[in-house]
Amino acid sequence: YKSVVLTTRNGGSSTLIENGIDGFILEEMEATKWAACMKEIYKDKGRMQEIQSNASLKIKNNFTWDILADRFIEQYEAKIKGE
Repeated sequence: YKSVVLTTRNGGSSTLIENGIDGFILEEMEATKWAACMKEIYKDKGRMQEIQSNASLKIKNNFTWDILADRFIEQYEAKIKGE
């Protein structure tokens, strides 16, 4: 949805995000640090749009259902063949 994502290190979103490229991974759950990050990115509209675009392209090119379904099928077929 072309949003700027902020997250912490976890097993979900932090495995997909490249910090500062297509979102932000914050080390601490401290509200002031989250607010500072949001304020900083909001002030730089060009960078904000670049991050939004990078995130959208990453999802579009790697994580749509059609792309993931093809990868799942390839993995299942490889397992069936014993690869």
